[in-house]
Amino acid sequence: MRGAIFLIAALIGGSLAGCGPEPVAAPAHTASPPAFSAPVSTAQPLGAGQDIRAPELAARVTVTGTLSSADRYAVKVTVQVLRGTYEFGPATVRLHHADGPDTAPSGTRAVPPVAYTLHAGVTQAWEIPFGAAAGRNAQVQIVTPSGVVLAWTAR
Repeated sequence: MRGAIFLIAALIGGSLAGCGPEPVAAPAHTASPPAFSAPVSTAQPLGAGQDIRAPELAARVTVTGTLSSADRYAVKVTVQVLRGTYEFGPATVRLHHADGPDTAPSGTRAVPPVAYTLHAGVTQAWEIPFGAAAGRNAQVQIVTPSGVVLAWTAR
């Protein structure tokens, strides 16, 4: 009888041996967003549209100038999603100066001031002001979801 109990215990123990928690895998490496600080040699003129093409997304982004003064600069960014979804907002835009640090937009003064998740067939525009003038060779830069930097020549 005792032998049967040991046999049953051994069978149960053997069947449960592989039932523990899975070993914890190392977290997947996430790439840090690209730096805005380098000029993009393929910058487009203001008013030109640039396409974002990825397996899960197709969109067109157009940047036009709306205000240029001695101490401020503003652009209108229009995003048209053709396929997939795209979360876009003022935080993904920078004014890259040829001779100084990049300027982030005045987020609370952008219209609208927040990001939206845009779905296929939707077009949305943002008025994005910067608290600095756009000097010679400045660029408006936008980072796409895949980390590519699109650029337009500000002046």
